[in-house]
Amino acid sequence: MEYSDRWLEDMMNRWEQSLLRTCFVYLGDRALAEDAVQDAFFGVARQIALFREMPEQKKRAYVLTAAKNAAINIYNDEKKHRPHPLDFDEVKEDYWMDETMNTQISKETCQTVLAVIAE
Repeated sequence: MEYSDRWLEDMMNRWEQSLLRTCFVYLGDRALAEDAVQDAFFGVARQIALFREMPEQKKRAYVLTAAKNAAINIYNDEKKHRPHPLDFDEVKEDYWMDETMNTQISKETCQTVLAVIAE
């Protein structure tokens, strides 16, 4: 069978929003969720012959599993490349100077901001 762009486009239109919501739950970031969904659809395109032979119900499960796995892979990659948290116990100063704003930032404020960012 010949690969059809229209067929893949129809499938994407049908399932994209559902897959985006699922991936967003894992990643908490819309752009990363979009990447995961795109990875899932690329996976389907690579396995198009196998995918076309599946019953409709299995196709949805296949794509959902592919999207979930892509989201988990992206999450793990992001986690690996995230910088290590600062160890504030090793810092002697009570304030840091933010030269771009010409202001001092307390150690506690930095800890609070970094904790919120890490969540």
